[in-house]
Amino acid sequence: MATEPIIEQIMQNIESSINAITEANDYNQDLKAVRPKRINFLSESWNDKDVLLVQGIVEKLTTACGYTTWRQHISLMAIVTDPDSASDSIDTRQNRIRSDIEKKVMADIRQNSLAMDTECLGAEPFVTDDGANSGISIEITVDYRTKEDDPYSTA
Repeated sequence: MATEPIIEQIMQNIESSINAITEANDYNQDLKAVRPKRINFLSESWNDKDVLLVQGIVEKLTTACGYTTWRQHISLMAIVTDPDSASDSIDTRQNRIRSDIEKKVMADIRQNSLAMDTECLGAEPFVTDDGANSGISIEITVDYRTKEDDPYSTA
């Protein structure tokens, strides 16, 4: 089997990073990374503390000396449902989840030496149209470089 493209390796690294956010690793809660299998993924029912990894637009930044530099936009959509038993406000829970995700993702901005940089752009609370899911979406970008003629090889 061929190796994975560089962008897929980066997504797998981010998935592993999210899964490492646990109380045992000194974070506020245990999170679970999920890579949706359908385009209409928000119509599904997700669990509290699931973090959906959703790739957005990819921009071609430059091409020079046989290499292309890309910028991949990624939404890390953390499901935050406020059970009746919760003693903290929904905002407090979202703030903690957002901060845990930002701390972990930014701990390795080079994504295991696959990327040049990772940047957090901000976050926004969300509620799906049907009200079944709510949470906070943390927006990041990852800049990476591949050979101009080979998206499986990094610079």
